[in-house]
Amino acid sequence: MSSYKMVLSTNQSTVVTEYEPQTKRSDAYQSEAALESAFIKMLTEQGYEYITIHDEVALIQNLRTQLERLNRFSFTDKEWDRFFKDKIADQNEGIVEKTRKIQEDYVQNLIREDGTTMNISLIDKKNIHNNRLQVINQYEVGQADGAKYDNRYDVTILVNGLPMVHVELKRRGVALKEAFNQINRYQRDSFWADANNRTIPDLVNFTKTFFAKHALLNILTRYCVFTSEKLLLVMRPYQIVATERILNRIEVSTNYKKTGTLAAGPWESITTPTT
Repeated sequence: MSSYKMVLSTNQSTVVTEYEPQTKRSDAYQSEAALESAFIKMLTEQGYEYITIHDEVALIQNLRTQLERLNRFSFTDKEWDRFFKDKIADQNEGIVEKTRKIQEDYVQNLIREDGTTMNISLIDKKNIHNNRLQVINQYEVGQADGAKYDNRYDVTILVNGLPMVHVELKRRGVALKEAFNQINRYQRDSFWADANNRTIPDLVNFTKTFFAKHALLNILTRYCVFTSEKLLLVMRPYQIVATERILNRIEVSTNYKKTGTLAAGPWESITTPTT
């Protein structure tokens, strides 16, 4: 009879292995307002914090609070004003520079009032659960705020106070193209799917898979690719699955060779036969 030794514990997979549709479906919601309310409720049940923010002043104040929490540091008013204007909302930066800042330069230098310098993280990519997810709805940016057009976003996901994901909700029967046209560069084949590439078309199931906190944070921090052509691409579900399987095999192989040593650590939990 074979005996087994623990080698390693796996992290949660980003992509659901195979989704099973639930009996409750999003076609039960008769209006987009009801759909939005149900979507937000599902997010809060999954650990998101719902906050009421409808203007830029409140958005910026919340951003300060969240970055202070992430970095365990309190800005003085002068430090925050300079950091916000120079590092976050630099008027000379466009979408490319802001994208690079999140993808590559997410640790920024702050020169404090006493002349010392410290690092401020915009997002924690090493321990993704240090990042806080918040949800707001009906945030409006108008021409008075410098926008080219008046825009009102159905639902926005904030990561450490930064608006990272915009969601446009359309009830059943409304052409998907209508929602895609509201958010630039969306493509039909970018819809989330399970590990078998089976599309998840229903909002309830989609929310509980794609918007699971670990899944969304993994996608934002690990599975977005900023290309040399300055395009931000998101890996498709089957690509993420393949990548995680390869990484898992490497980790299993590495830790199996360390089994029985202090280097293996106390967190071994996957069993492999020893005889």
